[in-house]
Parts: sequence; C-alpha cells; structure tokens
Amino acid sequence: MKAVTILILLVAAGIAVVSFTGRPLFGPVDTSLTLWVNNAAHCRALNAPMWAVSHMWMLYIMFAAGISVLLFRGRYGQLIVFILIFWFCFHGITVRMKKAAFLPRPYEAMSGLWYETGHNQWVRLDRPLEARRRDSFPSGHAFSAFFFVGVFHRVRRMKWFFWAAAILIAFSRMYLGVHYLSDVIFGAMAGFAFGAFFELLQFRSLLLEGEK
Repeated sequence: MKAVTILILLVAAGIAVVSFTGRPLFGPVDTSLTLWVNNAAHCRALNAPMWAVSHMWMLYIMFAAGISVLLFRGRYGQLIVFILIFWFCFHGITVRMKKAAFLPRPYEAMSGLWYETGHNQWVRLDRPLEARRRDSFPSGHAFSAFFFVGVFHRVRRMKWFFWAAAILIAFSRMYLGVHYLSDVIFGAMAGFAFGAFFELLQFRSLLLEGEK
C-alpha cells in the first residue's frame, strides 16, 4: 500500500508540474527521445503492427486475458467488479488527469515527426499541427495497459504476458509520435498503482489461488 501511495503522489506531482509549465515533464529529453524513437524506429515493416498495437487491439487482448483468468477461477461476481473498475479508470480517471495537465501532443508541438493521417498513411510533419487536443499527459493507453499489470502481476502463468503487452503498447505510443516518454512513464505508474490498489482490495485472495 505504501508503494501505491508513493506512485499516486508522484503522478499527482507530475500533473501539477506539467500544468504549471505547459511543457513535457522531462523537458528537452522528452522532445529529443520522442523524435529519435519516431524517426529511428520508423519503417514500413513496423507501421502496420505498431498501428494495430496502439489502436486498442492489444488492450482488447489484455482485457480478454484478464476476463479469462477470472472465468477460469469461477469468480463471476468479481468479473463484473473488474469490468466496472476498468471502465471507471479508463473513462474517468485518465480523462480528468489529461484535462488537468492540458499538455499538447508531440505532433502539436514538434516538427519532423512521422505522423499517421489515416490507416497506414504517413506523412512527415514540416511544422506542428494545430494544438486542439492538449491531452498528452499522461498516456491513457499506458495507464490502461499497466492497470492490467497491476491487477494481475501476481498471476504466475500470465504476468509476463501482461508486462510484455503493456511495454509494447507504451512503445507504440512513442513510435506513432502521439506521446512523450514522460507521458507513457507516468501513465504506466498511475495505471499500475490503481490496478495494484484494486487488486489489494478485491482480487488478491482469488488471484493467488492455485499459484503456490
């Protein structure tokens, strides 16, 4: 519980700093690393897989895997709780954190990024796009992915799948140029913290069954 509290306090502090400065939390490191990942890793072979990973498909797979864990243990009531908790976190907490930070996306603040204009259609931006969204910090995808890690990190047979899938999703957000490094790190911290908190309150006894 102490570690969860520390993570939540760090995320709150990060949101306050970003909201006050109006800049990525890690400053020039954020912009330089985001530009490097977006440019150095960009290639035709990765475009379609990264698009698929980033546009919810991997989250759907993680969600299905989480449901399967609960169904396998016959915890149908807990399954409903899990779905409601995830829905609340994804559509409630992340939206409010983004509105509080009000940070433009990388493609709204930087030039030279490869940016996807449609399904597997890419252009290299010679100037930033108009800042309309301002919802970069923290990453909602990273939050959701690491929420699953937090909930299921004690399930021995599945935890590595959740970790690998979450890291891949976080990387894909930087690959697409839609988030900074600090966005995905603090989104991951917040997601893991909330997932671990709910696991502690609701799921620990049932998820540890049969794991010893």
